[in-house]
Formats: sequence, C-alpha cells, structure tokens
Amino acid sequence: MLRARSRPAEPVLPGRAARAELERRRVALARRAGPVVDLADLVGSELVGALAPGTTVVGVLALAGSDDPAALLDRVVAVLPPDGRVALLEPLRRAGAAGRLQALTAPGVRLAAGLHPDHPVPSLVRAAGLVIASIERFTMPTPVVPLRPFVQLEAIPAPSAVAR
Repeated sequence: MLRARSRPAEPVLPGRAARAELERRRVALARRAGPVVDLADLVGSELVGALAPGTTVVGVLALAGSDDPAALLDRVVAVLPPDGRVALLEPLRRAGAAGRLQALTAPGVRLAAGLHPDHPVPSLVRAAGLVIASIERFTMPTPVVPLRPFVQLEAIPAPSAVAR
C-alpha cells in the first residue's frame, strides 16, 4: 500500500530532441502487461508487503536523480514479486578514459540538471540481486555531453533472490 508523499523535483534534461526521445521511451516502458508502478512512487513511501504479482516497476531517470541508487534498488527488490520486472531508462557511465572524464564533469551536471550521470547502472542492478534480461545502450540527443550515453534495460529477480 502506498502512502501519499511529495514527489521530488523533476530533473532537467536539456534539448527538445532529448525530451522527445525520453518521452517516447517512457511511454514504451509504461506499456507493460500487468500492473505498472513508477519507481518514483516508491521513493519516500511506506510499503506493506510485496507488490502485486506480475508488477513491472518502471524508472525513468530515477537512479540518476538519487544520491543512493543502490539503496533505492534494494528497496525495489524487497517488494518485487518473483514474477516481477524492473524497467529502467538511465544515463550511463562510460568506460575507460571517457568515464573518468565524465566523472570529473559529474558535479557540474548534478548542480545544473539535478542528475548523477556517472552511476554504473548495470553493475548496480546486478549488485541488487537482479538479472538483466535485456539491455540497450544508445546516445541521447542532448547538448550536455555527459548526459548522452543512456541505457534502457529490463531486469528480473535472480533465482537466489526469489528463493528468499
């Protein structure tokens, strides 16, 4: 059961093309069979028991807007039913030297856009006890270079998490 709470301020993603692409992907993620819960609705709410069977938790820029994405994913896993899914659309940390450069610019992006563009999203998802079922890496058409690499992924509970 969700209790009322105030929603955090929406992060800023500059550029008309980037906003259009984000909205197109947000709509696609929300078209799921079974119940769909917005990850932002789980932030600051008190849940009693697990979500309904077959629930998909959809997060768009939810991890990027969080100071502690690992705790947020742990919260999701705690209430996700065994047949549930997590669908995420998040900025992605680049590998190698580009990732180190991205980490240097991240504080400025946090101040300007309210986003953490340098979270290692796939690693965080796996560390939370989820198995990535599908993943797509793509470039978001935004003028802010650290916010260009994005990932869209779907994950399911790991067999060991289901057995708990």
